[in-house]
Amino acid sequence: MIAKIGENAGRVYEFLRGKNKVSLMTIVKGTGLKAQETDRALGWLAREGKIRLEMGKKDELVTLTE
Repeated sequence: MIAKIGENAGRVYEFLRGKNKVSLMTIVKGTGLKAQETDRALGWLAREGKIRLEMGKKDELVTLTE
């Protein structure tokens, strides 16, 4: 399970590369991951300090810190 979360984190990271602020639903749709898988992957990336989360008008927005 842990390996799969790490793999999904890499998938999300690659999706975010070169993009500005992206909503959670855009990440789910763009990566093909389930919402729960995306949440876990984002948690992994947040723990590593690789993403920044902020609240937009309607949704949380994610950007890479690197």
